Amino acid sequence: TEHRAALEHERASSATFQRAVLPANLPLITGLLSDAVYRPGSEGAQVGGDWYDTVRLPDGRILVAVGDVSGHGLEAAVVVGVIRQIVRGIAQLHADPALILDAADQALSLEYPDTYVTAWIAILDQVMHKITYACAGHPAALLVGADRTLRELDKDHGLPIGLRGGRFGATHTLPWSNGDTLVLYTDGLIEAKRDILAGIALLKEVAVMVDFETWNNPAERIMRLVIPNGSPDDVAILVLRVDFAKFERQVDRWHLNALDAAASTDVRRRFAASLPSANFSETHIADAELVLGELIGNVVRHARGCSEADVAVDHSGRRTVVHVLDTGDAGFSYLSRPAPDLYSESGRGLFPVAAMTSEFHVDRRPWRGSHARAVLRDRSSV
Repeated sequence: TEHRAALEHERASSATFQRAVLPANLPLITGLLSDAVYRPGSEGAQVGGDWYDTVRLPDGRILVAVGDVSGHGLEAAVVVGVIRQIVRGIAQLHADPALILDAADQALSLEYPDTYVTAWIAILDQVMHKITYACAGHPAALLVGADRTLRELDKDHGLPIGLRGGRFGATHTLPWSNGDTLVLYTDGLIEAKRDILAGIALLKEVAVMVDFETWNNPAERIMRLVIPNGSPDDVAILVLRVDFAKFERQVDRWHLNALDAAASTDVRRRFAASLPSANFSETHIADAELVLGELIGNVVRHARGCSEADVAVDHSGRRTVVHVLDTGDAGFSYLSRPAPDLYSESGRGLFPVAAMTSEFHVDRRPWRGSHARAVLRDRSSV
């Protein structure tokens, strides 16, 4: 009939658009294996709004996300594209999962006031070996250890995007160990048989059974084991496994007492030698040394209670990122993008660092101290 043909056409159009707004390929990131699968539901003439994303931010951290837009059909697929771009854009400025969700809530409410989105978002930090995450009414991700232990990352589910109404969510941080596998998914995976508790139990059983070391399409493998007959609802699964041994081969690390002038000079010399001439001109290297010197000096000036510092140089991505960490009593935050207050003492010393780097910011560490990240300018800089 014409009605049936119209429904099939809409379903096909929605499915095509849905696939178009999902990542065509997952990014290749040193020390991180990733795999994903998306399947439209088997019931109804319209696909849903399930989505996932992975992107390496300029400072080397990795944004991972999974979510589900309310509703079905072409409109839900359009919102998938909108929410992915909102989340990506906010993460470029503020890589804090709870802040990303809160800002996305405000942005979505303006454009689509009758729509809500559940989401689970994390920032993966390979340099610091940590996962920071927040949830907006979405099923908890699973963290499977190399020893097959399983942890459900379910703290503070929070309200969905579009329904938060100014209620700020919470960010949670936990250690990230070598060989850990993160499993993100949408509710179509656990609600196929209309028994969510049984679905979660089966998923947990499968997650510790799958051989992630061989990395043979693990997302597809999980889907087939949990829902061999498919699901009436859409299903999205994103799986990531870390290999820190491979990542660390692309990182230089040094520890020093920032008050020791000789030690600081030695680290600066080693740092300059680590920058390849193919990517860095003499001018770029000189600027990079000044940046590192200023960051070490900042530890001396502001890290009250501790002059010890760790320096890490991440060469794993397209751009080189230098990290300086301290454990001082008074951690602080600094974002280089807003115009600085030239009459304020706080942050004035960091303005030259921001001017000589492509991107620079400082975050308070979860437990104590500060973490400065500077994306160095090189021959590819515009």
